[in-house]
Amino acid sequence: MLVLKRPSDLPPDHPACEIAGELLPRIGPGEGYLVLIEPEDLDRDLPLPELPTRLDSIDWEGVSRHPGYFHAVHLTNNEFGIGFLIPDSVQGPLRARLEEHF
Repeated sequence: MLVLKRPSDLPPDHPACEIAGELLPRIGPGEGYLVLIEPEDLDRDLPLPELPTRLDSIDWEGVSRHPGYFHAVHLTNNEFGIGFLIPDSVQGPLRARLEEHF
């Protein structure tokens, strides 16, 4: 899992670099951040202070698809949101929950 707050937080050769570069400028300082989920993050509690839970139990506000990834958003309150880039290869209950929202 990588927490991204600016495009330079992701190596330029990473497959999600283009998507992150599009999404990150839309997030204002102090309004949230973007989390890149790796396969090993799918079956554990997230080490995020605002959201210490499993991905498949998050209430999503919205989900969209980008090449290779789902972009899912959770609002922790009216002023702070966390965006997630989740590989579109995900299966099981998490995929079903994501597909319900787009």
